[in-house]
Amino acid sequence: DEYGSVARYPVNDNIMFVLGELEIVREYNFESGPQDWVVGNPIDNASAGIWEWGNPNGTSDQFGEVQPEDDHTENGTQCFMTGNNNDSLGSDDVDGGQTTLFSPILDLSNSDDVLLSYWKWYSNDAGDNPGNDYWHVDVSNDGGNNWIEIENTTSSVRAWKQNRFLLSDYVPLSNNIQLRFIAEDLFYDGDNSNGGSIVEAAVDDVLIN
Repeated sequence: DEYGSVARYPVNDNIMFVLGELEIVREYNFESGPQDWVVGNPIDNASAGIWEWGNPNGTSDQFGEVQPEDDHTENGTQCFMTGNNNDSLGSDDVDGGQTTLFSPILDLSNSDDVLLSYWKWYSNDAGDNPGNDYWHVDVSNDGGNNWIEIENTTSSVRAWKQNRFLLSDYVPLSNNIQLRFIAEDLFYDGDNSNGGSIVEAAVDDVLIN
C-alpha cells in the first residue's frame, strides 16, 4: 500500500495455477470402486474410524457438518472416508491412534514433472481437545520403504479443499511412487476428559498430471 506494507494470502503457501491443458497420468474419482487403493499399515493403531470406501454418511454438530454427507466428484457418490458407521456424531470417527490410506504403486519414471492434486476433508475441531490432531500426506519413491512429508497440518476445514503439489519438488520421480494419507486421534498428557477429539477425514478426486 502507500505506506509500503505488504500482505500475502495465503500466508504460507504459493498460489498455483495451470496454463493450458495437462496430460492426465492417473485419475482416481473412486466412483467404480477403491481403484487399487488399500487401507492399513503395521503401525496403525486406531480403534475406530478406519479408512473405508463408500458413500459417506454425514454427521453434524451445532457448527455444521463434521463428516461430509456427499463426496466431491460432480454427479458422484463415492470416496474414501474415515469410518462410515455413523449413528451419531463421534460414533465412528478416528479414535485412539492413526489410520492410513495407500495409493497403488505408480510408474512416473517417464515424467520430468508431475502435478499431484487431491480433494480432502479434514475436521478435528470438535470434542474434548479440538485442534490437536494431525493430518499427514507423504510420498515415497521406493515403494514405501522411505517417506517424505508433503503435507502436515492440524488445521480443520469442514469443506472439500483441493491441495496441489509438484511431486518432483519432494522426491526424484521413479517407477515406485506411492502416496499415503494419515488421519489420527492421539492422546496427550493433560488431555481433558477422555482425551479424544472428533476427527473425520475424506479423500476424493486424486489426479496426477
